[in-house]
Amino acid sequence: MLTDLLRGGILSVFALSSLYFGTSVVTIVFAAVLLAGLGALSSPALQMIIPALVEDSKLLYGANSLFDVTTRLSRLIGPSLAAALSGLFSPLYVVVAAAAGFFASVLSILRIRSSIDFVASVKPQDEASDFPRRLERFLRTLREHLDVALVLLSNMAVYGLWNVGLVLGVALLFKQGGSLDDGDHGLKNYAAVLAAFAVGEILSSLVISNWSLNKPWLGYMLLGGAMALIPYPMYYLPSNLQLLAMIVCAFLSGIGAPMFFLPMVLMLQSRFSGGDLLEVTRLRQSLLLSALLLGSTAAPALFQALAPALAITVVGSSILMIGLFGQCAKYMHLASP
Repeated sequence: MLTDLLRGGILSVFALSSLYFGTSVVTIVFAAVLLAGLGALSSPALQMIIPALVEDSKLLYGANSLFDVTTRLSRLIGPSLAAALSGLFSPLYVVVAAAAGFFASVLSILRIRSSIDFVASVKPQDEASDFPRRLERFLRTLREHLDVALVLLSNMAVYGLWNVGLVLGVALLFKQGGSLDDGDHGLKNYAAVLAAFAVGEILSSLVISNWSLNKPWLGYMLLGGAMALIPYPMYYLPSNLQLLAMIVCAFLSGIGAPMFFLPMVLMLQSRFSGGDLLEVTRLRQSLLLSALLLGSTAAPALFQALAPALAITVVGSSILMIGLFGQCAKYMHLASP
């Protein structure tokens, strides 16, 4: 509830500052980092709540999939609505609508909060002043579970690469091809590629919840391999097939993400509980934010040195290699989410 309230406040301040002072890359990046940072508050709490909600361990996989689908569904609906509304309203109004959505979420949580009785079963955690002790518990836990450390580091690297390759790289790819300069049509094409990735994620998450998957590293191989192919329809296919082929590649790439994510979450919830689960989940969120920061910092240099198409291929191939390395490590019993 607090995170949604803060997110709504950040978007409201961003909208007001844009209205009176204009929008710049600095303000956009600053707001994006703040919004992403709030995930470090909500995600660890969610990972603790899910096992508390689901008493039967056999249903835990499906419960994780349900929450995962809602998150990925928002990634589909958000860009699609933004693209649809861009032709009707100023982008500023889209930001205001997003802020209103967060405030509506807070009101909804307040209405149902009294009926959620499992919250009392979650014990209070350490205060911020206990950070050294928490960090020590962190490191001790990872030393005892080296495979968890490898999985989390791999997840960190792929998250940073995914942001650079798909979110930033595809936008620059369209811009280089002139599509984003053609008004709303180019923006809708970009949104269509992102939406195709999200549809792949959602369908994959729904299928995997009922499928005992034993090869999650193949998910990263599919994620990276299909991403590496996204740019080439623009250069080698007829114009009437370019966008369709790029959408297919993005869809296949999206299928790979839950193939790794869901087994990883189940592995963490099975290995850890209580405060240890919270600390490991906090560590994962910190790693993801670090990857986002490092990737965004390195992206300008990458795209300056390489053309967007080649940069996307390099990023996608790197993700594929991480999946291949993880699969080899699994055979050696080092990493098995």
